[in-house]
Amino acid sequence: MKKEKSKGDLPVILIAFKEGGENGGPYTSHKRILNSINSDKYQLKPFFFPRSRVIFSPKGLKNLVKQIKAEDAVGMHIVGLQLEGFVAMIVCKLAKIKILLAIHGSEAETTNLNRIKKSLLSILEYFTVKNSDIVYGVSDYVCNWPICEYSKHMIGTIYNLPPLKKDCYLKSNLRKELGIKDDEVVVVSTGRIVKEKGFDILTDVIRKFSSKDNLSFIIAGDGDYKKEMECIISKSEMKEKVHFLGYRKDINNILSSSDIFIICTKHETLCMSLQEAGINGLPLIATNVGGIPEVFDESCGFLIENLDIDGFANALKTLKDNKDMRVRMGINAKNKIMSDFDSNAILSKLDQAYLMLIGKNK
Repeated sequence: MKKEKSKGDLPVILIAFKEGGENGGPYTSHKRILNSINSDKYQLKPFFFPRSRVIFSPKGLKNLVKQIKAEDAVGMHIVGLQLEGFVAMIVCKLAKIKILLAIHGSEAETTNLNRIKKSLLSILEYFTVKNSDIVYGVSDYVCNWPICEYSKHMIGTIYNLPPLKKDCYLKSNLRKELGIKDDEVVVVSTGRIVKEKGFDILTDVIRKFSSKDNLSFIIAGDGDYKKEMECIISKSEMKEKVHFLGYRKDINNILSSSDIFIICTKHETLCMSLQEAGINGLPLIATNVGGIPEVFDESCGFLIENLDIDGFANALKTLKDNKDMRVRMGINAKNKIMSDFDSNAILSKLDQAYLMLIGKNK
């Protein structure tokens, strides 16, 4: 009789995390993977890259390589592209382990870098893709980027895992805690509060409304634009109607207390926040950019052109004034997310990718 392998005998695949990245989609995505896969063919372990710039020094790189070798890993599932992806690729190569690269974003899409920096970083991103053993994109939009053509083995799209069903549809007392009336329409936006994610646009959208409107806003997240946004809102007529919660782990609790989800991002490869809001049954308002149209269509909400402040405000007003539409679009969003982002199908694709990484599948 063949002896069953213990967990300690299985090939180790490291799942990369960036310290301090809890507020971002890649961190959440890898955390859900780690919590969802329990294989008898390999074991997954978290590996944390420090956020300190020490990792860019020879000593810092050497220490990371030493830590990886101590895990006796076969490969690592890293997040790219960008500078962090390049560093992860370098240390994996130095540690002589295989690389599964998930492309979540690119510096080419950022709006706050000059042309020279973008050009330099695009070269690093090319080397990251070129030197990774297996590559996938988190959306069809990403997989159509020209840089993907340089991959040794591009396996296509593997969407981010949606939240677990048990974590959704929660009963919450958040409205009561914030002093929001039961009949008030609550609009929520979550994520990194930075201009690239369109929170400067959302600020202007909020200012289109008055305190007389039956509308409150909840902003959950942190980022370098948060203080400026709070300052601007504090001087507006809506100052009593906007609640800044900071970084929160109970996002589903917040979503279950809300009526509408909005994100005014300027670029996006997929948007996990929309997945989370949709599966919680909220109608969606988002920018028509990148991979967002893969998440929902106009039966679930409104796709607004980039930087269109009036477009966002009009969509909010339409949903605010029409409860039946909110309910109908929310149901459609929930059904579409559950269908198009089926956890079992996504986990099956990830399992196949991990088996390729350890040489058990071609």
